[in-house]
Parts: sequence; C-alpha cells; structure tokens
Amino acid sequence: MTLLTGLLFHTTLQPQSVRALVGGTLIDGYGGQPLANSVILIRGEQIEAVGQVGSLAVPPDAEIISTEGMSV
Repeated sequence: MTLLTGLLFHTTLQPQSVRALVGGTLIDGYGGQPLANSVILIRGEQIEAVGQVGSLAVPPDAEIISTEGMSV
C-alpha cells in the first residue's frame, strides 16, 4: 500500500510537458477572424494560452512544433 501511495504521489507532482504550436494561422471555429502567426501553448492535454509570435512568450522548456504555412 505504501508503494502504491508513493507512486500516486510521485505521478501527481510530475510537471506536464508544454508544447508550442508556432507560426500557423489559427481558426477558432466560431467565426472569429483568423489569427496569423499564432502561438498555441498546450500543457498536457489542455490549451493553456493563445497569442501571436512576439506577444506570447514560449517557455524555454517547451517542445516547439512549427505550424508555418498551416491552418490550425
């Protein structure tokens, strides 16, 4: 039981990885204006922030995925 509790505690403290989709045109799906040169930060399975290159900082430890020339 102690081992199981330790494993559960350990996994809940692990930081979730951050991915940054950078450079694409963001389509929001609700009819809003497309956002060119976008940055989308994803932590784990959640979108954490959306902005544009130059106005939204990408964390230094983020995995950067280029979406230049793509619609996302």
